[in-house]
Amino acid sequence: MEVLKVILVDDEMLIRKSLRMKIDSERLGLNIIAEFSNSKKALDKIRELEPDIVITDICMPGMDGIEFSGECIQIFPQIKVIILTGYDEFNYAMRSIKVGVADFLLKPVQAEALNAALQKIRKKIFEERSKKEERKKLEGQIKENIPVFREKYLNQMIKEKVNNDVFRQKLESYEIRLNPGDFSIQTAIIEIKPGKSSDEEYTDIILYIKARELIEKFFVSDDYMIFFRDELGRIVVVNNNTDIPFVECLDLFRKMIITRLKCYINIGISLKKEDYSKFGNAYREAIEALNFGIADGENCIICYSNIGNLDIEVSGEEEQIWKEIMSYVKNGAVEKIDKRLQELWKIYEKDNVNGIEKAKIRIGDIYSWCLKTTVSMKIDNYHGRLKGLDEVYEKAPDFAEMYLSAKNTLLSIAGEIARKNETEKGDLINSIQRYMKKIMNDPNLSMSDVAGHFYISSGYMGRLFKRFLGKTYGEYLSEIRLHKAKDLLLHTNLKAYEIGERIGITDAHYLSIWFKKMSGYSLSEFRKGKKSE
Repeated sequence: MEVLKVILVDDEMLIRKSLRMKIDSERLGLNIIAEFSNSKKALDKIRELEPDIVITDICMPGMDGIEFSGECIQIFPQIKVIILTGYDEFNYAMRSIKVGVADFLLKPVQAEALNAALQKIRKKIFEERSKKEERKKLEGQIKENIPVFREKYLNQMIKEKVNNDVFRQKLESYEIRLNPGDFSIQTAIIEIKPGKSSDEEYTDIILYIKARELIEKFFVSDDYMIFFRDELGRIVVVNNNTDIPFVECLDLFRKMIITRLKCYINIGISLKKEDYSKFGNAYREAIEALNFGIADGENCIICYSNIGNLDIEVSGEEEQIWKEIMSYVKNGAVEKIDKRLQELWKIYEKDNVNGIEKAKIRIGDIYSWCLKTTVSMKIDNYHGRLKGLDEVYEKAPDFAEMYLSAKNTLLSIAGEIARKNETEKGDLINSIQRYMKKIMNDPNLSMSDVAGHFYISSGYMGRLFKRFLGKTYGEYLSEIRLHKAKDLLLHTNLKAYEIGERIGITDAHYLSIWFKKMSGYSLSEFRKGKKSE
């Protein structure tokens, strides 16, 4: 058991010695390391001693206990202070809460009350230390996973409208610097496959890793370059440096890769875009150039400007509707999906120039997003659910057939997500109930604390209670505390205040009033009457 350090501060030596005798140091894992007759002497030594717990009288010459407590907590915010006070100073002692005092006890201090307070404070100290360690560990994990978060964000931004300032700030938080004086970008997509004459047996992932390392080294001296992997495992390079001859550099890199890795490589390059808001368009252009190059042969580098395609602009309204549809599917809101999908398809049908091409591109987006969603959420038979989309994309049919395929796929996945969500919510409320029963002895057990333990909001937890239990949080907490109190009254000889400690109601007077209100009996009436029955 880790031992905590305690100091005693009281101007009466006999009281300090009495406190020493009353504290069950061995059982509680405490070591009384020093005593002081006044708060000024204690404060002078506080940095040197670094105590975990301070027990101090409220009335002392010079600096009083409350002022002393505030100074201690300012020096060591994690320190826990217990203030000792007389009955006539009780209201005055309440001010101690404002400076962060952990507890206050009435004189003459009873050994049981003192040790109970120390036990509670010991528990709180180690809970806080545990949370601090968890926070440090989490921060370390976040730092380690920045590349993963960065790639996830970039893949998301391919499909959404990008705001220049937000995009810059977000990437800076992911440790990527963009050109402060230029918003223009150009994107390249690199696809690599094992070659027949390769000396080594490279899997796709090993080949990707080696190629990714080589291209980052190739551009290591150049600022404002972004590298990430898209959802199909291709290397995406985004250039925000107008001083770099991007196409020429990539052609040189292509030749180096063919020589070093003995592989096939194709590169598609977009047009230059004037700002980050065209990030998604640049990515789509690079894909079209890449696909054109693959059709033409292996080891090609193709610029979008060379294939003669139109730069199809996607309107903000289209992207907003698609964003809403994705949200509805993820939340299992089956009834809202079809209406928005119809509105999206009407926009395509009215576009006599690029409508069919836009709808087909959207089918590709739906397929990619649905594949990622079904895999991440472990939805079964995802190949079967996406088969219709795959077939309709290959056939390039009319609007009606594309719409029907998209609708059936999205509704199928949304329905499965809704079913999984319902099951998960039921499991969650069961876990919350078990947790509350386990820690109901905490007198400060708040709704926000319980919700925070499960990483959900208080409002959401409140809705779960109403839906699954038909009760509020407070009603359920009172119910389990009452049930536990009744059980302890019937099956133990614990005193009222001991029962209160077990159920989180430490004020004996309030416990009596509360139990009478909840059960219709006083504590003694219930124990005597029910036992006789």
